[in-house]
Amino acid sequence: MKTILESIQTRLSTITEFNYIGEDWGQLNTDPLVTMNWPCCIYNISRGFYNDLGKDPSQTPKNRQTGKFRLKLNIANPRMDTTNENWIEHDLMEKVHIALHGFSPLENCSVLKRNDYKRLKRNNGMIIYKVIYTFEVINI
Repeated sequence: MKTILESIQTRLSTITEFNYIGEDWGQLNTDPLVTMNWPCCIYNISRGFYNDLGKDPSQTPKNRQTGKFRLKLNIANPRMDTTNENWIEHDLMEKVHIALHGFSPLENCSVLKRNDYKRLKRNNGMIIYKVIYTFEVINI
């Protein structure tokens, strides 16, 4: 998974408008106005399901599996003046979609496909856009 996450981060780093891109370890749950550089895109693999395909002693690893995974991205930018930044998050989501939809993070991965979207308004007034992509990995 680490190699997949690194590949996704490298791909996201082509979006120069983000001032912070990284794995989600709870940055937005602490005091995001102090700890983050804005706008940001934080991500993680939030869910995985595995199917057992049996064993193949001639392969490494011997146990053959496929996995279906969910990549969750949080795109956030606290608005200080809403009149000047009304659509910035939507522009960023479109750039993320152009960078990730159809991208395969590794040779044994399917392409990423956008699957879900959710707008979340926090108690502190911050709006976070959650975008979910799905992909599969074979022979893991």
